[in-house]
Formats: sequence, C-alpha cells, structure tokens
Amino acid sequence: MKNDLEQIIETKYGKIVFKFPVLRFSGSPYDCHGFVVEDLSQQRLLILTKDNVPFISTIEQLQSKLAEYTKVNFDTKKALTLLTNYKI
Repeated sequence: MKNDLEQIIETKYGKIVFKFPVLRFSGSPYDCHGFVVEDLSQQRLLILTKDNVPFISTIEQLQSKLAEYTKVNFDTKKALTLLTNYKI
C-alpha cells in the first residue's frame, strides 16, 4: 500500500521503480526515502524530498550522499575502536 507521498510522486513524476532509505538526522519522517521513478517516456528520474516536498535530484547528489555515508561509517568505526581499545 502506497503512502500519500508515494501517491503524489507517482501522480507527478511516474511509476516508482525502487524505493531506498536516505539517512538523515532531522527533517520530516517522509524525508527518509529516495525513489527511482520511470516517467511516461521511460526515462528514469531520482526523486528525493525536502520537508516532505518531492523534487528531481541528480546522480551527483546521490553520489555525494553515498560519500557522506562512507565517512560516517568510517568515523563511527574509529570511535568504536578508540573506545574498545582504550586501557587505563
């Protein structure tokens, strides 16, 4: 069952092909997913949301988000290492 946002996206942009998580610390609860959408001409679009408003994004923005995830992953592992390897 599609939620209201997904119905808006399909009405405005086309069929949702894939829904994936987008990690954020703040924002609307609807701002936690991205969508690959296929429009009527069978082109694929990346749709993200900001404050529950969908917009067409770019591959570069998605690559930037992936780089951000990679850094967060690295820094979190480093913090765990510093905590677990610390001896008094």
